[in-house]
Amino acid sequence: MEKKKFIEAYQMLPQKYLEPLKEEIKGKCGWNTDSTFHRKRLGTVRIRLPERQIIEEVFAKYNINAWTGEYIKQLAV
Repeated sequence: MEKKKFIEAYQMLPQKYLEPLKEEIKGKCGWNTDSTFHRKRLGTVRIRLPERQIIEEVFAKYNINAWTGEYIKQLAV
């Protein structure tokens, strides 16, 4: 099973959204420490399937694919 990471998606967000996103993911996934969040973000610790689904849902609120860092829908110009 491949290790997932969401560093690219995390880097797509403006600074003001990083802390709220981190706290939402930590709360919903049951991660108690910032170090757990950052190790999973970097892919050094495996993300379980239920956690993957939560991460995908949270990033989807920002129109970002959690695993590629690309926009889900392109905005009309």
